[in-house]
Amino acid sequence: MCSCGQETLSRHSWCSYCLPMMYEKHEDKVDPVAEKAMKELKKHYMVFSEKVLFRIPLSSVKEKIVKLGK
Repeated sequence: MCSCGQETLSRHSWCSYCLPMMYEKHEDKVDPVAEKAMKELKKHYMVFSEKVLFRIPLSSVKEKIVKLGK
């Protein structure tokens, strides 16, 4: 029986070997899908950024950075 570490290493080895070959074979099909996915991710990030990240007061973050530096 494999331990979790060996099983994970085996999966990573398989992926690192097979995925580049599969990408090269199907590059023309993968690229448009990846481009659409990136556009969607950017849209979702912008919404997240506007609703969450811009609401975090930067002064408190800057103060913490200054305190850590001292």
